[in-house]
Amino acid sequence: MMPGSDLLSLEQAVRQNISEETASLWNQTNVFRAINEEMVRLARHVLDLENGYLELVQTSAPSSGGVITLPIGCYVVRALDVSNGGAYVPLNWSSASKRFLYSTDAAYVVRFEGNTLVLDGGVGDVGSVRVHYGRIPPPLITGLTAAQTSSSITFATGTPQIDDLYNSMEGLTLSGTGAGQYFTISDYVGSTRVATVTPNWPVSIDVDTVYGTLLPNPIDRFPDVVAMGAALRLLYRRRDETLTNLIAQQYLSDRNDMLNSLRKRQTSVPNRVNHFPDMEELYGM
Repeated sequence: MMPGSDLLSLEQAVRQNISEETASLWNQTNVFRAINEEMVRLARHVLDLENGYLELVQTSAPSSGGVITLPIGCYVVRALDVSNGGAYVPLNWSSASKRFLYSTDAAYVVRFEGNTLVLDGGVGDVGSVRVHYGRIPPPLITGLTAAQTSSSITFATGTPQIDDLYNSMEGLTLSGTGAGQYFTISDYVGSTRVATVTPNWPVSIDVDTVYGTLLPNPIDRFPDVVAMGAALRLLYRRRDETLTNLIAQQYLSDRNDMLNSLRKRQTSVPNRVNHFPDMEELYGM
């Protein structure tokens, strides 16, 4: 994990770029919002490379009506496998003339409806469906621990209360009791803001512990690109053309270097289904 990929470190880097190390025109909320907006923009670029980055697999059992809700943050479905009799069967186009209609050799038909997929035909025989998807990461957060156990942390009031939103995200205790510990969130309960962490805390944390989630891999390798992009979002509103143009040139160069570097990854690409939901379905953005 590369240092400097938490919100507080990124905020400091953004402020250095905009020559406002002490909040004046932009408060912390403004800067945090710009950082998260830039992270989402870069995540879309990375997902469009189709090199396996930011991709996860969710296994779900269909309801009696054959409906499966797509995972939270799903930007693109890469592939679907339908389980029948203990074996997973990949989906293929139903026909060249029927885009977004898919079938298997066992004649199951899958169609997308909004943020769900629906199985038609033989649904009762389908044990589960594996969704291989590209995920837009949730907003980065930081705050003071509200409560804790040996294997969990309760995030501060105001954290998004959406179940599983932060599942698989990584974080770091930034200061206070037990500072300097990396953790992975294995489960997040929105109503209570409780995140179960793995491994258990090697050193106990407390209510004076400041935590932060971190940029996801591989964006965490390029925190300077995130900081410059966020700075540009703020500078465009200040009409400082000299500073804006200077940062913009460096940003475009570094972003292209980032994408070119990530483009070289060798990976086994699954069969592509390529379902793109509307962006409004992704955290209301």
